[in-house]
Formats: sequence, structure tokens, C-alpha cells
Amino acid sequence: MITYRIEKYTLSKDRIVDVFLVNEPYQDLVAIKAYSDLEDLDEFIEWLEEMIAEQIPDFSLPGAIIVQGFLWGSVRSKIVELVMNGPSIEKEEFDTKEFLKLCYDWRTFLIEKREGKRS
Repeated sequence: MITYRIEKYTLSKDRIVDVFLVNEPYQDLVAIKAYSDLEDLDEFIEWLEEMIAEQIPDFSLPGAIIVQGFLWGSVRSKIVELVMNGPSIEKEEFDTKEFLKLCYDWRTFLIEKREGKRS
């Protein structure tokens, strides 16, 4: 099960901020944080919802977010390690719908930060 936690992080002696951390072994899914713009995140969520609805076979749709690779499927997806000049290494498998929930929770976190409910 994909879980996360929100912790306080000290930037300086006068500045403490909330951080969104994905728990092991799924810490590579923190790549969702590349979507800090709500419009971009909403587009990604819409794409993910469509992929789930279209029942794309597991691990059939290659893709990448920044430097972390993902093999997408409507039910199960995988994290892959991208290797320069070599084959990618498959790592953790995860439930795609759980990842969608993580995206929604990340979206809520961003909205709360924007509204000043989080530091």
C-alpha cells in the first residue's frame, strides 16, 4: 500500500515548512512532486483516470516523469530505474489506483499550501 507522511522541515531558524514524503518502498513515486503547478497536475490526473478507465494492460505503456521511469498499467504499474546505455531495471510494483489517490492527496496538499493552511 502506498502511504505518505507530512512532516515539518526547518529551512532556517525562522522558517519551518511542511513537506510531503512518500514512504518506502515507494519513495521513487515522489516524482509526482514534479507537478507543483495545479493545472499540470490536473492534466496528469485526468490522463491517469483515462488510462485506468480504458483498462490499459499492465506495464504496457512506457513513460517517464523527470528521471524516474514508470511502466503504466490500468491496474498495476511499475517503477523502473533508467540506465544510461543499457536496459531499464524494473523495481517496485504498485497499484495504479493507489497512485491516483496519492496524486489527489498531493493536489490537496498544494491547495492547502496555496491557501495558507500549510506552511
